[in-house]
Amino acid sequence: MKAVQVNMDYSKVPSLKVINKTIIALKDHGVKVILADSKEQALEEIKKSIPEGSKIMNGSSTTLIQIGFSEILKSGNHKWKNLHEDILKEPDYGKQSDLRRKALTETDYFLTSVNAVTEDGKLVAVDFSGSRVGALPFAAKNVLIVGKWVIIEKEAVPNRIKLILVKETLGF
Repeated sequence: MKAVQVNMDYSKVPSLKVINKTIIALKDHGVKVILADSKEQALEEIKKSIPEGSKIMNGSSTTLIQIGFSEILKSGNHKWKNLHEDILKEPDYGKQSDLRRKALTETDYFLTSVNAVTEDGKLVAVDFSGSRVGALPFAAKNVLIVGKWVIIEKEAVPNRIKLILVKETLGF
């Protein structure tokens, strides 16, 4: 196996050349791509992507926190049924796990993060508990994947995936 040089400076937004190469690769995999100029625009794209009344569930995501999505969920000022809210009300961790598994099969939209998106259009996802990564291939009909400068909406049917690239550093 050949070693690959990786740029470890995560505070920099990739060059437009790298972004465009990644967009082309993702489109080749059936992903619809939107380049957002700010975290505010990315948040608006998420809001537009989830229909009113949809059941939503989310995994942990620093990006969702930093763009303001998590705050919207906490405030209750949104048009969706937040299944994660019910899970957090349960004090018993074992029961929380059961509720989480059940919610993943009932949710319309699952929001989570990936660790990276490669230039050739692959997702890199590693998770301690498996609650985020395990949900990606089978959980909801629609999955919004959020990562440092990318947001990807992944659905089971090809050509229904949307990627929103935020052209600003989010500070992590």
